[in-house]
Amino acid sequence: SFENITKTYTDAKITLFGSFVSTEALKKHPQIERVIIDESKKARIRALWIYNLAKSLGKFDMSFTFRQRFYPKLLQLFLNSKKKIYL
Repeated sequence: SFENITKTYTDAKITLFGSFVSTEALKKHPQIERVIIDESKKARIRALWIYNLAKSLGKFDMSFTFRQRFYPKLLQLFLNSKKKIYL
């Protein structure tokens, strides 16, 4: 899925968010501009941590989530993104 996105959007600058393990393999990709490690599990109030992170990231043209779990969907909801895609 990631390679299909980068082939479709060749000029995209990508911010990658996830666990250390999930981001490690992709962080050297030439379109990756920024990697953010998910440390929300350490937060006292996880939903608030995700909200604050989303608001601090700025604007995005598009955002994708590859996970069907609650917290990735919550991040997607809070992001300032013109188009949100749930894969």
